[in-house]
Amino acid sequence: MKQEVFWKNPKYRERPFLRENLNCQYLIVGGGVTGVSLAYFLQKAGVKDIVLLEKDIIAGGATGKAAGILTPHAELDVVEMFEKLGKKKGLLWYHSSLDALHLMKHIVREEKIHCDYEEEPTYYAALRGQDVYKVFKEYNALKKDYHRTQFLLSSQLRQGLYSPVVSKEVVIFQGASINPLAYTQELSLHLGRRVRVYEQSPVLIIKGNIALTPQGSVRFRRLIDVRDYASSVRGIQRCLTTVIVTDRLTRRQLAALEHHGKFIFLDAKKNCDYLKVTKDGRLLAGFGDMRSSTFKGKVYLPHVKHLKSEIKRLFPHLDAKIAYAWSAHLGVTKNYLPHVLFDQKKIVLAGTSSQVVSTLLAQYTANRLMGKKQALDIIFK
Repeated sequence: MKQEVFWKNPKYRERPFLRENLNCQYLIVGGGVTGVSLAYFLQKAGVKDIVLLEKDIIAGGATGKAAGILTPHAELDVVEMFEKLGKKKGLLWYHSSLDALHLMKHIVREEKIHCDYEEEPTYYAALRGQDVYKVFKEYNALKKDYHRTQFLLSSQLRQGLYSPVVSKEVVIFQGASINPLAYTQELSLHLGRRVRVYEQSPVLIIKGNIALTPQGSVRFRRLIDVRDYASSVRGIQRCLTTVIVTDRLTRRQLAALEHHGKFIFLDAKKNCDYLKVTKDGRLLAGFGDMRSSTFKGKVYLPHVKHLKSEIKRLFPHLDAKIAYAWSAHLGVTKNYLPHVLFDQKKIVLAGTSSQVVSTLLAQYTANRLMGKKQALDIIFK
């Protein structure tokens, strides 16, 4: 088992670090999917003077270590959205997330981004021994506003994901799989001359409207901080997650998992338990939700042990070796809704937790900076 990230993008060439003093209208600090997407939307809107600083390489942090699962249910179920935001705002958040998923699909096709993008059905499932009432509630919430939702009973399981321990499941036909490292790095190549990108350029300190790096500085009119848990925002907690990827599965092994192609699986009881099949036919499993700021290793082995046991529980006859394993920190809020702060000189986006929400917030922020009124304004006042 290699203790390293599975995602690779060998054609990508790193940009130089900042070694001069610059002036710009917008300074974006953070080169993950949120920062790169925001720069992309701003330059599409005609903004010409943008600088993006990344302390590592583009997508070198949480973005490039994510699972690459695109779904509006990444951290919150629809029922949970209703509970936290109310029915009206909850539906708005859900449909905005769906729009962001479709937007990412459009970007992949429009910009011809090679990132292993594949549309896959998402199975939101209860396992035997779990309370299936949560699944019924989720299905009832979804079917009223989204007709492409199907509820499968035990006798119908062979129409979808096959596992001897899955008792009931909701099939949500809104999901996709990507290589998140490649997506973000390739998107950054479409920023053009309007955006100056510098890698290996950490911001050491911000004095007034000047950001200092080890060998340069940027004077800005407005700062946009998208460093997630590394930002100075209160209430953002570091969540430790771990992902494992198996060797390539044989056709027989794949057929034993799912009878109609690839899939994404979300455990209804545990928000941070998930599975998917990668484009090259490997099983990827992820687990997290441990709030930790102290772990600094490559892999948190107790998570790996948990993931192995979950795979064995779901697919007891699957004999596949673990090829890759890695752990990473990401920022989350207590209620899993992102933190958005706007003031006259500074904007902070943190706790986005998924590529879909990152894209949603990046587009929202770009539109708001352009003075456009949006439906999400009632959430982010």
